[in-house]
Amino acid sequence: MLQAASTIGLVLRPRQRHGAMLRIAVVATLVLAACVARGAELLPEVVEVGSGDLSLDFDAWLEAEQGGGTYVLTQGAPCVECEPTWGYAPQQWTWHILPVGLLYRSYLAGPLEPRFAAILFDERDQDTLWDVTLGARAGVLRYGTPGDYGAQGWQVDVEGASFPRLDFEQEQELLTTDFRFGIPITYRDGPAAIKLAYYHLSSHLGDELIERDPSLVRVNYSRDAFVFGLSYDVVSDLRLYGEVGVAFFTAGGAEPWETQFGIEWAPLCPTGDHGAPFLALNGQLWEDVSFSGTFTAQAGWSWSGDSARRLFRLGVHYQNGTSNQRQFFLTHEHQFGMGIWYDF
Repeated sequence: MLQAASTIGLVLRPRQRHGAMLRIAVVATLVLAACVARGAELLPEVVEVGSGDLSLDFDAWLEAEQGGGTYVLTQGAPCVECEPTWGYAPQQWTWHILPVGLLYRSYLAGPLEPRFAAILFDERDQDTLWDVTLGARAGVLRYGTPGDYGAQGWQVDVEGASFPRLDFEQEQELLTTDFRFGIPITYRDGPAAIKLAYYHLSSHLGDELIERDPSLVRVNYSRDAFVFGLSYDVVSDLRLYGEVGVAFFTAGGAEPWETQFGIEWAPLCPTGDHGAPFLALNGQLWEDVSFSGTFTAQAGWSWSGDSARRLFRLGVHYQNGTSNQRQFFLTHEHQFGMGIWYDF
């Protein structure tokens, strides 16, 4: 059936004067017939993007059909693949300085991921608190395909963030701040991605809290660690991930081993003004606390931008377990509140 489809297509090539609509109808018919006979996995995925005049390159479709790739129907817009067909049309791998987007995205519900965020929550045994994240993550160098949606290859990123906690009921007094800096090296091939990263994390007690309670003793918590992570996009908006880390330097009660894992459902493609729902679940286990840890759940509404898959979120936040502020890592917290997040 596929050979017949190719033969018919070659016969039709000289007849392009019949117009784009005839060629599209023929392609659609051949795709449908071949799917019935051989299965959709043997055919190229046809993806429409844009909103202008439809343009179809028949030779390119035939090449994709023979090579098992993806053919993109363009409508007056750049070719941006948003669906996880993962059968990409062959693209040449090249070097890119300061590439657009990330090959391995940060975890939406990860408590110590670099982003801009503010979460106002009630803690069962404390005051109303602010947990703020001031950070970012960006690509520095990529060897692979260009763009963000559907890009693949190797990439080196840099990331950094501070995580201050403020006491909302004590004139927003600074209680503690954690600092993180890291260099992730990532690789993506279709829906699967891996990460090998180094990061430094240290925790610092707030000056205002020390002034209010001089009896407090600062914990000199610090760790330098290597992390290996795996991520898999089940469908375009659904992702599973897990990672394990081991520290080669620890202080202040930190122990070498840690792990985290989770699932998240959030829009991959640009959402426009209407936005789309999101749900993110994350679990972290630390050797610091005998492999107890923290469970985090976040849900709400989100908006995805036109490029670089930036995500803006509004929603509810729930966390139960050891404090994500490493100054208080031996303290159990039960949080419920509202959050705003800007993710890289």
